Amino acid sequence: MNRNWSARIFAAAVFGVTLGFYEHYRYVGWSRLGRQAYIAHAVQDFDLYMAPPRPMFLTVFAAAVLAAGVFALYEVFAIGFSAIWKWLRPQSPKSSTEELAIGTKKSD
Repeated sequence: MNRNWSARIFAAAVFGVTLGFYEHYRYVGWSRLGRQAYIAHAVQDFDLYMAPPRPMFLTVFAAAVLAAGVFALYEVFAIGFSAIWKWLRPQSPKSSTEELAIGTKKSD
């Protein structure tokens, strides 16, 4: 598999695992506090953020900035993992059998 694709898959996995740990931490916290505390918090969030709607432009702009930031962070992770893998396992030159299969080696 191409080192660049491997780094991208690994970066996506790191993001997924990090998000999973964060969600688990939230679930454990709310489970510890109880149902009534969660409902009170949800009602407070609704009153603060949902009842008075924000302008559509602000919501779309904030979502676009957040998406660009997450994508940029993902790309930085992918480039970093690719560089680490390149340092750990340098690309080996093609063997003669691969060259023959491709047809690039001249036969005498």
